[in-house]
Amino acid sequence: MRSLQPNARNARSGAALVPAARLLAQAVLALLAAAPAAAQPTLTTSVAGFTDVNHNGVLDCGEPVIILAAFATNNSNTPALTGSLFVPSFGTSGLTFLSGSVVIEPDLTVGCTGSVVSGNNPGDGSARADFSCPPDPLDNNAWTFVVRYQAVFTGTTASATVAAHAVTSDGNTYNASASQAAGTPCAGAPAAIAVSKSAAGPATPGSTLVYTVGATDTSGLGQGGLQLVDTVPAHTVFAAGASSPGWTCAPDANPGALCRNPVGNLDPGGSLSRFFAVTLDPSFPAGGLTIANTACVRLGPTVVAGCASTTTPAAGSPLLHLGKTLASGLGVPGTTLAYALAAANTGNQDLADVQLQETVPAHTSFSAGASATGWSCVPGPAAGSACTLDLGALAAGAAASRSFAVVVDNPLPALPPGAAIANTACLTTPLAGVAPSCATVSTPTAGAPSLHTVKTLVPGSTAVPGATLLYDLAVSNTGNEGAGGVNLNDTVPLHTTFAAGASSAGWGCVPGPAAGSVCTLSLGPLAAGATVHSTFAVVVERPLAAGVTAVANTACAQLPPVVLERARAPLQLWRLETAGRATARSPSFAGATTAAAAAAAPGCDTVTTPTLGRPLLSLTKSYAGGPVEPGALLVFHLAAANSGDQDAAAAVLDDTVPAHSNFAPAASTPGWACTPGPAAGAHCTLALGPLPAGSTAAAIFAVRADSPLPAAVQQIANAACLTAAGGLTACGQTATPPAVFVAAELQDSFARDANANGLADPGDDILYTLTVSNPSGGAAQALHVATPLDPHLALDAGSVTTTAGTISAGNHPGDTVPTLDLPSLAPGAAVTMTFTATVAPVLPPGLRLLASQSILTGANFPATVSDDPDTPEPLDPTTTPVGTPTIPPIAAIPTLSTWGLLLLGMALAGISCRRLRRGRSPALLTLPPADSASSTEERP
Repeated sequence: MRSLQPNARNARSGAALVPAARLLAQAVLALLAAAPAAAQPTLTTSVAGFTDVNHNGVLDCGEPVIILAAFATNNSNTPALTGSLFVPSFGTSGLTFLSGSVVIEPDLTVGCTGSVVSGNNPGDGSARADFSCPPDPLDNNAWTFVVRYQAVFTGTTASATVAAHAVTSDGNTYNASASQAAGTPCAGAPAAIAVSKSAAGPATPGSTLVYTVGATDTSGLGQGGLQLVDTVPAHTVFAAGASSPGWTCAPDANPGALCRNPVGNLDPGGSLSRFFAVTLDPSFPAGGLTIANTACVRLGPTVVAGCASTTTPAAGSPLLHLGKTLASGLGVPGTTLAYALAAANTGNQDLADVQLQETVPAHTSFSAGASATGWSCVPGPAAGSACTLDLGALAAGAAASRSFAVVVDNPLPALPPGAAIANTACLTTPLAGVAPSCATVSTPTAGAPSLHTVKTLVPGSTAVPGATLLYDLAVSNTGNEGAGGVNLNDTVPLHTTFAAGASSAGWGCVPGPAAGSVCTLSLGPLAAGATVHSTFAVVVERPLAAGVTAVANTACAQLPPVVLERARAPLQLWRLETAGRATARSPSFAGATTAAAAAAAPGCDTVTTPTLGRPLLSLTKSYAGGPVEPGALLVFHLAAANSGDQDAAAAVLDDTVPAHSNFAPAASTPGWACTPGPAAGAHCTLALGPLPAGSTAAAIFAVRADSPLPAAVQQIANAACLTAAGGLTACGQTATPPAVFVAAELQDSFARDANANGLADPGDDILYTLTVSNPSGGAAQALHVATPLDPHLALDAGSVTTTAGTISAGNHPGDTVPTLDLPSLAPGAAVTMTFTATVAPVLPPGLRLLASQSILTGANFPATVSDDPDTPEPLDPTTTPVGTPTIPPIAAIPTLSTWGLLLLGMALAGISCRRLRRGRSPALLTLPPADSASSTEERP
């Protein structure tokens, strides 16, 4: 509970009240202490004392009376209210109000404020004081408003009654009264002397206030034995040097002392005046202070002729000063910033109620444990809350110190360059007209973001040439402050191109999507502890360059330069400003240094993905020449190909000179090198250089067959291999074709034998069956078989059939030569063709046989003719015996037709071929090659 007693500095001024005033203060305290929880405001009034002008110890007629009136809320849970106090009010008796004596008692007024509206002007017959009280606090305190004034005892009985009246803004009214016993009542009209009093001086603390006390005879009779009587006011001391001579004060010159000055006689209608000076205290008590002073004129030893009062507002002024310093802390997230607050009243008037006010700074929270006790923060400890600490009274010249602490948020949000925690404290008082004093301390924040990047290959992504590699980029801020304007940088890896469509929106690549371009994605702000994902995609080149085994991709998250500078710059400044607090050994400083270093380093991560591309080598070796012959040039063609999705480096052809041959460099591709030389078995190489994917390189490797050539050598085979860097190998082989030859048998039978004699008679039908076989080791290509008929036979058009191939002639009207075309006849395969022919109606005399023979030609074998299986002779025409010939009317000279001539020539050639090849293939006779020399060997 706030005390209503005067404070220590005002103990002297309390002496101005006779014991009755102290009794009133004690009564007010007792009333407040005894008020129940449901108490109501009260109004009390009491006579606090009197001025004993004649110094006889009792209240006599004409002596001034000191009266107090007090309004108290009594902790009645009342809201804020205003009101007016009227003194003296209806019911007052035996007293006459002294204008100019009304003051608000500063030592007894607590919480409430007010002002004197009337009562201190000449001629005022009563006083009014308006007051305002805040809501009752919750700490069992009560607010009071106390007015002091003077009245002259003019009662005709030995007692006086004083009354007071108050009204409040809640509509309630209050009345109070008290009685005071008197010694000598007034017996008649007082002496006719007019008393006046005025004051001069600044009324500032320590200054001198000079009163002029005047007395004027209004009776016209004059007066004798006059004494001027004055009391030293509260908060002053008698100033003899500035006063008129003759003043004596008892018991001393301090407040409450009674001073007398015998001025002698007063002529009829005359006037006199004297100075009464006081020196004001060097500082004033709290509240609005007024100096009230009453002077009286006494006639003789007992009669009070009259009194006059004046009230002088004191001109003291309190002056608040607040100093604020950072006691400890560096603004590191999670650490405590402790501020020292030094409050002082450097003015010359006390303050009854002083408060420290703080607002919890942004990015912090109030720390009650590290702060002075008594702080109250509304709505709580969070940033922005208003915190107050009641210091109570602060006397002039007095000082008080308190601490206020906050904990820096951990983590901090993203802050701009130069960000600091600014904390402002103010020292305030509810007294009107006293300016608050504020002080601010700004502490740079020592938090910093720390970026960490994790780059992973999205499952399912492979570095197959032409495929898309999709990366997931997870950027985290593991620091203790948010990051603003985070950028993610990625360089398009070699052998890839940026794929915007598969990447997160917003990537920008300079100069373009090609490999080596720098791509940037703005991630914006990133709070501490937060992670943001984005994607970055590239397409692997197809085909892939030779030797590329992996695609390495690195991404880095980095702060803008201005944010990095903010993280780095304050450290040295803090060390200088804090002068010993922030040293390298300080945990806070070490934390700040670590955070700044982390912020400066970009967060990078690399993913290396093995490429799945590979060259796919193939080697095709072909031979387009004919069967091997002694001394023949054998030209082999090599086609090296890379059908994979990656280039091959340093491709090389390897070939070995086949047996029974020698390397022929002139007919080969330039560049072949054979070791040890061109002979059979030599190892030959040809460097092709790079072999891009999808490309083919052609080369020729030629050899010349030995001459003579062993009879058992029917083919020469050759194998070659294609090699490339990385151990890649592909091989191919081929051989000269074997000696291809075909055989044909033309079998005749009768389809219709009219007389069943087994002879060809006119009109009979002969059925021919041609069987063509390939007994050689190679396929016969482009087989063409034509069977010219005997001139005395007519082909039955439409009768030609075959088991394979195409009947190109014989089944159309007018066809005379049955013809078969067969693209290929495999080794060991055979094809059968049948057809019928009708014997001519007229046969010449002497015709004994009908002869027909097939002619076989092709692309890779010598031409040959069919054989009659019914005769032992090889390659002879198929003959059918003729019956009794008819005798024509006119005998014709027999001649050979064109087909006959061809048939005869081919028969002769076949016989020659058989004899030439008898040593090479005794089982089968074939026609010799066109460039073979003719043999003169005769048939046996």
